[in-house]
Amino acid sequence: MTRSIWTISISSTMEDDPDLRSVHAEIRSFVLFRNFTQRSVDIYWVNYSSKFIHYSALEPTAQVAVNTYVTHPWVFIDKMTGERMMVNHEPVYYPVPWYNNIDASGKLGRTNVQIHFPLRSLRDICAWKIIASLRDKESFVQLELPKVLLEDLRACYNLFLANTKLTK
Repeated sequence: MTRSIWTISISSTMEDDPDLRSVHAEIRSFVLFRNFTQRSVDIYWVNYSSKFIHYSALEPTAQVAVNTYVTHPWVFIDKMTGERMMVNHEPVYYPVPWYNNIDASGKLGRTNVQIHFPLRSLRDICAWKIIASLRDKESFVQLELPKVLLEDLRACYNLFLANTKLTK
């Protein structure tokens, strides 16, 4: 059974996915990334070699203007948990062409991109809360919980470790 913990995580296969990469730099796009979460979010540009390049960090409710290209994907990751954030309910954002943002007076604008939490199950929410509450993140293994719940906590812990590795 595939649960959202696995589908929204950063994994090495996602970062090295050859289909998730920037292709060329021809059609410009002007965006405004806006953090609609109460978490610090890291913004990553996916380069031509499918590597995540840290672009910026956004505090809760903050925003950043970015000039990019249509074929350049962007990914957003919760700084604390390593969980993938969403944009328009999608895990990867692909910018729209600049000419889609011209208003009636002919003025060029930016595309507002709202970063938000993924839709999570109650089980996932509880697992994230438990990991977040632990001073020593590895101590979840000492909790007296059913095996299936310990597996969920291990998945959260692995995301935490992956994010720590990615940001170094």
